[in-house]
Amino acid sequence: MTTSWKIFTRTTGIYKITNKLTSKVYVGLSKDIASRWKIHLSMLNKGKHHCKSLQEEYIKLEDYTFEILEICKKKELSEKEIYWWDKIKAEGTELYNGRPTGARFPEPTKETKRKQSAWQIGKPKSEETRKKIKLNAPSKKVLQYTKEGILVAEYDSHKDAARALNISNSNISKVCRGERKTCGGFVWRNK
Repeated sequence: MTTSWKIFTRTTGIYKITNKLTSKVYVGLSKDIASRWKIHLSMLNKGKHHCKSLQEEYIKLEDYTFEILEICKKKELSEKEIYWWDKIKAEGTELYNGRPTGARFPEPTKETKRKQSAWQIGKPKSEETRKKIKLNAPSKKVLQYTKEGILVAEYDSHKDAARALNISNSNISKVCRGERKTCGGFVWRNK
């Protein structure tokens, strides 16, 4: 495993992790490829990686390669991730992760939207719901620090940081509010 990926700090793009023994591949996207790779390593070494099939086969770092497939703009990330996943799958390679959708959740159908709207009409909003609406109002820039206080990256919003690192948006917010100490192994502060 080479460490040349370290030069890609704050580089946006698509990457893949390949198991040299089985040739299985994990395809991902990130707004900071080097930081994302560090998180993959940390989670794999702790036995807590979100991709269970990758974690189950992980034994040692030397059995894997980390490659950047394409450097692109942030707005192209979802489209490019789908493209590369499809391309690798079409080549007959088995993948650890499922096909990306380009969104966290599939878009609800028109019928589902209609039912949700009808269900909400005339219902008073609870105090908890009002707080959530307030929290989800304008996006706040967020700063990512190591536990030692070294600035790692800046994101346009909590949601952008969560998506880039594949961690919980709400837990980043909790760290910023002082309800948690860390999220994803990092300290977070609103700018």
